[in-house]
Amino acid sequence: MLDRLDYTPAVVFTTAFDEYAIRAFEVHAVDYLLKPYSRERFQQAVDRALSTMVEHDKYRKIAADYGADRSFLQRVSVRDGHVFNVIPVDQIDFFRSDDGIVFLYQGGHRHVIDSTLIQLEEQLDPALFLRVHRNSIVNLDRIIKIVPWGQGQLAISFSDGDRVFISRRHIDEFRRRIGLRL
Repeated sequence: MLDRLDYTPAVVFTTAFDEYAIRAFEVHAVDYLLKPYSRERFQQAVDRALSTMVEHDKYRKIAADYGADRSFLQRVSVRDGHVFNVIPVDQIDFFRSDDGIVFLYQGGHRHVIDSTLIQLEEQLDPALFLRVHRNSIVNLDRIIKIVPWGQGQLAISFSDGDRVFISRRHIDEFRRRIGLRL
């Protein structure tokens, strides 16, 4: 599961089997506790995890400060037959990846673009765009409605009725960015 994450959380493995230790550190585990372990050893692992998180936050701030001078993507060109249309990013509703193809959605129109969601995430202004699912990045300013979708899930609606679902992994950040309290 850790291999599939887009970020590296501070993870401490606890197990009675020492044969998994190498694999744990291959996925960047902070520590590995072999049962039975003492309260003191447990506290060391927790302290190490907290220290890692503090360091990670420090680097995230440095990266954010570095990005402050960076210019973000202002427009995207999409092919329409033999011509290219230029779409300002503030008019884009969302991007969605389906079967490895990334689509740009704008006011009921869908266009294929030559990019990946990872590339777009790096190029788009994070104040305007947010990844809400492994397959979707949305323009926060273009959201018309937020619809509860059962079992704590949410769906986002846009002016043309298109809908994007928010994954559980991204829901807390989405709620924070939108100021949504349920």
